[in-house]
Amino acid sequence: MAQAPDLPAGRSFTPEEITARLDRIPALTRKHIVLIVLLISVFTFDIIDLASFSYVAPGLIADWGISVEQIGLLASTAFIGMFLGGVIGGRLADRFGRRPLVLVGVLIFSLASLASALAPTPEILGGLRLFTGFGLQMATGAILVTVSETFPKPFRGRVMALVLGISLIGGPIIALVGRIFVPLGLWHVVFIVGGLGLIPAAFALKYLPESPRWLAVKGRGDLADAQLRIYESQYEAKRGPLPELKIVPTVVARSKSSILDIFRKNLISRTLVATLAFCCLILLNYGFGSWLPTILIERGYPQTDALTFSFILSFATMAGALVALLFIDRIERKVSIALAVILMAVSYLTIGFVDSVPVLLIAGFLANLLSQVVSATMYAYVPEMFPVTVRGVGAGFANGVGRIAGIFSGIIIAAVIAAFAVQGVFVYLAIVAVVMAIIVMFGPVIGIRAAHQQLKAERADGLRSTAAPAANR
Repeated sequence: MAQAPDLPAGRSFTPEEITARLDRIPALTRKHIVLIVLLISVFTFDIIDLASFSYVAPGLIADWGISVEQIGLLASTAFIGMFLGGVIGGRLADRFGRRPLVLVGVLIFSLASLASALAPTPEILGGLRLFTGFGLQMATGAILVTVSETFPKPFRGRVMALVLGISLIGGPIIALVGRIFVPLGLWHVVFIVGGLGLIPAAFALKYLPESPRWLAVKGRGDLADAQLRIYESQYEAKRGPLPELKIVPTVVARSKSSILDIFRKNLISRTLVATLAFCCLILLNYGFGSWLPTILIERGYPQTDALTFSFILSFATMAGALVALLFIDRIERKVSIALAVILMAVSYLTIGFVDSVPVLLIAGFLANLLSQVVSATMYAYVPEMFPVTVRGVGAGFANGVGRIAGIFSGIIIAAVIAAFAVQGVFVYLAIVAVVMAIIVMFGPVIGIRAAHQQLKAERADGLRSTAAPAANR
């Protein structure tokens, strides 16, 4: 295997050296592309299982005769599982690695989804949805951190947007499955499709690598070095010599950490911003997307029309994450998020107060598109807020606690519909969007524009090198 002359073999590389080597690669390699494809295949079933209940809900109301309020309680059980999966999974990811948590998470949510298809009562289904949520959040958190720690800094945002954008094809897929089978009383098929996540999990077992930055922090720099040599040799074989390696000295990170570290003076403000922003994001995404079929039925649309509209609008989510590719690594993360959620608020109010099918489709498409612009940017932004040693628990805690909002989301939406009809739901969502815009502006500056300018300069002059970012970036 080719080796760069400035990287002697046979020694264990430090976290600073591994970070510098990773971030100096000016283009994605073949191994990077394989990893992207693998993450997309796994994350697609994450999206399918996440969205499945919203399309099953009308069938449960018709088949089991349960109320909208009971649907809200059932929806909330998955969020309890997500909270536990985020907090526990994040801590385990920092201790045992990112790879095992992706694999175990997919295994849990796939098996729980298959079992949900056989659930005989709402109570048993609720318990299974709790396990589904646990596995979903465990896998999601590990995937987000894997992207943050395996790709060069100038590409992280675009890779996250690409993974999320293509994976969101899972939304239209499960919407189509729901549109076909739920009106026939075969809602069980929706959960069976979700259980097929076992297929990409089998490929991940063989091909998914561990995070090189996590390996280095854990004192396994030799393994991290072996991984990076593959990326480096593939780049050099296709594009020529790598830029000169330069390292910025940093404080040595501890290999062991505690969840309490994210509440220390230097990180607590970031933890609060990330957690509260995720709470708002969950309220928006699940308040609109997950409840859309039920809201449309409550508004007077037939079940078949409601499911058809939901299927059409589900394509907007994929488009939104792909739109983020255009600017996610060029505009500061928090600015992008704030602007997008303000536009979402306008879309929600339009949907709520203009009762017209064309307006519903246009404004709904825009709201769904923007929600995934925000999601892609948040998924890239939050892991970057924390040092490598607590990145799993930091991102997992913020995302997991944010799911607590999801626990109450179903209850809130059901109560708002009962008290203020459908219009009240969209006023509530607009308020949450504005609050999120305010919160996120208190977040840290990550320096996206500077990283993008460095990459452009490096591409223009292959002999110039870029100083590596600090180990906690």
